[in-house]
Amino acid sequence: MKVTEWMNRWLEESSTRLKWSTIIRYTENSGCHICPSLGEKDLDELSAEVLQDFIQTLVGKRLAYNTIASIVSTLKMAVKEAVRMKVTDVDNTGSMHLPEHTEREVECFTVQEQRKLVQAVQRSSDLRLYGILISAGMGLRIGELLALTWDDINMHSRTIRISKTSYYAKDRNGVYGRIVTSPKTHKSARTIPIPDILYPYIKELYENRDCKHVISRRGKPVKMRTYQALFSRFLSQLGIRHRGFHALRHTFATRALECGIDVKTTSEILGHSNINITLQRYTHVLMEHMRKELGKMEMFFLDHEPDIPVSTYIQSAIQISYPGGMFVA
Repeated sequence: MKVTEWMNRWLEESSTRLKWSTIIRYTENSGCHICPSLGEKDLDELSAEVLQDFIQTLVGKRLAYNTIASIVSTLKMAVKEAVRMKVTDVDNTGSMHLPEHTEREVECFTVQEQRKLVQAVQRSSDLRLYGILISAGMGLRIGELLALTWDDINMHSRTIRISKTSYYAKDRNGVYGRIVTSPKTHKSARTIPIPDILYPYIKELYENRDCKHVISRRGKPVKMRTYQALFSRFLSQLGIRHRGFHALRHTFATRALECGIDVKTTSEILGHSNINITLQRYTHVLMEHMRKELGKMEMFFLDHEPDIPVSTYIQSAIQISYPGGMFVA
């Protein structure tokens, strides 16, 4: 059986038991990468050499490591199912070697840019922009932000429950529209305390609510592309270099670590599946933090007594060095 024929069959059979967002990802991996390269080959022809050449093709497209890993994972699952269904008895996917993974340095806003952005939101009459403060102050992904409904927010305990995410795609009936599903991973479902500095903005959104969605416009939830375009225009008006909305999440993580919030807590707030993701992604921030922490010990290596009492010196050293907090009120 040809690879294309089997991929289509496998996707159709899988659509009855997997999340629709997963099927969409598998379909994109198959239609955009697997079938164009391997589609005309028989499943029996997928030798170790052919499969490794396929990976090199993906590398040549300059795809991100995670994208390549997702494509390879899709192909592996499809071939293993073909073997289980006795469509083929050849499975060389175990010999596939992914390229070396180098974590990309995250893009975030500088302290000056963040303050400029926050101050502009505070001056604006467009309450939709308060979503910028929520994401920068709590690390939400854009899909999580736009999926928030008022039953996710407890105004009494001042907490936000992240229980779903949203995106736009064709549904199972082929109709393009808004799809709400469970978060990215099991750990992505989390409850986050609302920082005191953010509570007044969330309260104002609540008092002016016109539908069940926290970020809304004229009684309807805001579409993702609409919100991304709004954010892009806002940056342009402020003269801030363009970055995707996800940079706000990176900005939150960076500021949190710079302020001395421990990695475990930061990881929990971000909803990372494990702490290693946080460690790998923000290595450069952690290195600077460790450098500052180690600097507190320099007084013990002086060849003279410090000008101030040791207790005062140490107390001064342990003060959080990041000036001004996260937001400018």
